[in-house]
This record gives sequence, structure tokens and C-alpha cells, in this order.
Amino acid sequence: MAKHHLLCVHGVGLHANDWVTSEEQDDGLTFKDRFEACWAEYSTLGAIDDLELHSIHYDDAIVRILDNWDDMLKQFSMLAPRTPLMKSGADFFKELHEKALETKGENNRKQFLRNHVMDLLLFYTIPSVTDAVITYVGRQCIDIINRERKEDKEATFSVLGHSLGTSVIEKTLKAMFNEGIGQQNGSKDTLEGDFKFQSISLIANASSTLARANDEESFYINSNFKPGGDSGAICQTLINLNHKLDPVGQFRPFRPPSQWLHPDDGHCYVPIELSRLSSTDIHSINHYLRDPRAHIPLFNSLKGYTAITKDVFEDAKQQFDAQTPLSHYKSMATALEKLRIGDTSTMKDFIQSITAALELARNYKKDVQGLLGELS
Repeated sequence: MAKHHLLCVHGVGLHANDWVTSEEQDDGLTFKDRFEACWAEYSTLGAIDDLELHSIHYDDAIVRILDNWDDMLKQFSMLAPRTPLMKSGADFFKELHEKALETKGENNRKQFLRNHVMDLLLFYTIPSVTDAVITYVGRQCIDIINRERKEDKEATFSVLGHSLGTSVIEKTLKAMFNEGIGQQNGSKDTLEGDFKFQSISLIANASSTLARANDEESFYINSNFKPGGDSGAICQTLINLNHKLDPVGQFRPFRPPSQWLHPDDGHCYVPIELSRLSSTDIHSINHYLRDPRAHIPLFNSLKGYTAITKDVFEDAKQQFDAQTPLSHYKSMATALEKLRIGDTSTMKDFIQSITAALELARNYKKDVQGLLGELS
């Protein structure tokens, strides 16, 4: 049987090059371990041997910013006030810039990138950073696709991105299917022939949030970043997965207009909004994946057909809901609800909401650990 390859792109923060298999998430498992544990719950999926997960990373490109920290921050201070979504928060971003200038030493700067979501802001604001990440990720994807297709012409491929990785995917795939990805010899590589991904999964979807195009026509309708059966679509299925309490995905959400797809392709777009909490780390990729409302549509999209039936799906949801009663993390859910982003919110509101959610999760976890320590 031909092997299916899932290219996995990480989100904000610092990540290892082999993050899929090496980094523990909120539940103590790596993404690969959690993926395989969920897969094993459904016998109709068969063995997972014919599915391979690949770590796609771009921290190398982001961390190079540390070598040109002052120059990047200078560009940020110049470009941020000119960016429409950031004009209203000019004082906030100026203060953020001043704090960044004060950080000394590589470790402190890495910490600042993570805690202040600066990798997201630099990727959004500075074209040279955006282009560097697109090129770096695009080369990895094309290399894997070409290598695996050389060994097996029947090999199939899907892509999954989390958080900032969803925007990286959106911009990179558009380049891969259109103008091409720049190579070291100066040439441009594109995907050959009628290549199409089986599925694209956008988890905590920030692709629309970080889009430079501010109109539906250019971002959705005139773009081939869409699912469907015709030659103008780059994948068969597109999953848009968010959580109602995670600020990421709320600001300028991915919300395609009705004319985005041909009526016959409407089923190829799968929007999902989760609501249950099973962890204090709401933004963790494994927190999303544990919910059957997330992993069952994902698994079915990878198989290319409904391998997991509606009845099994309903049973899985009931079991998960019984294990995650609404009373769990109730105070945290209430606090997160207050951080929700609305249609009138700004980029400043978005960044503040993300950092507040991160801090809330850290403090909640400390409180729980402190209580456990007192009881032990």
C-alpha cells in the first residue's frame, strides 16, 4: 500500500527540528505519541504503518533574527506604525519595541521572542522575515515530496499546521503552487504536474489573522488555497479547527465567503470549533488533538473517505464529554471567556489577549501544583 505523508508545521515559540517526535506537549506526550494513541482507538483505520509524520520547522530562520536583533527591531519600529492593523496600538508596539531593545544575551532574547509573541509580530510585519520563513519551509516540503515520490509514485501527502504555522502553511503553499520557492542556485521550484494535497488542517488558525490582503476577493476567491475536486484547488479537504476559548483564531478569523467554493465542493471544507477544556494549556496542539471533534475529521480526511462512521463519532464525543465535564477548569474557562476577541478588536487587543491567556495558564498550573504539594 502507498504511504501517506503528513507534513507538520509547528506554531509560535521555540521548537526542535524534530519537534513531532521529541517535544512533550501539555499531556506529557509528543505530538506523534498523542496522534498514534488517538488513531489506535479506532480499529477501522487499520495500522498506522502506512502513515508517516514529518517535522517541518522554521525556528532556524526565526532564531537568525537574534544575530541581527537591533536591525530587525529597527525595521519593526519603522514598519509597525505603517501597518493598518497596528496603527491604533502605536504606543503599545513602541513600548514593546523598547522592551525588546533592552534584552541582552541570546537566551534572554529567545525568551522575549516566546513570551511576547514577537516571532508572530516579526513574521507579520517584516517582509524579509516572512520571505525567509516561506523559503525555509518550502524547501523542506518540496524536498520531502520529491524524495518520497521518487521512491513511490503512488505516495500521497497532507499538511497540518498549528498557530503561526497555519499562516506559514498558507503563504508557503501559495508560493509552492504559483511563483515557486527560491533555491540556493537561484532557481525557483514549484510542485510539478497535477499535484494536490489530500488534506490541509489548520489548527488554531491564524492564516487569515496574519494575511496581508485585507479583502475577501484576493485572499479567498482569487486564491488556489482552497479544497475541492477541480484543478484550481490545492487540496481535497481543508479543515479549519479552532477553540472558542483560545484567542488564536478569533481575531480576523478564517471565514470564507459563500462564493469561495463551487457548490459541489462545499463538503470539502470542514470548519470545527471546540469548546471543552481538558488542560490548562488551551493552545497546546495535543489539547486540540485529544478531542474527537478534532481528530476524527482529521483521520477521515487523511484516509480520503469516512473510515470512522457517524455512530462511532457520536460515541467518541459522548465519552470525551463525560471525561471533561464543564465543571473542570471552570474558573479558567470564565477568565478565558473574558479575553475573547471581537470583530472590532485590534492587533494590540489580539497580542494582549494571547499573552494574558499564556500567563493565565501558567498561573493556574502553579496554583494546582501548589495545592497538590500542600496535600502530599
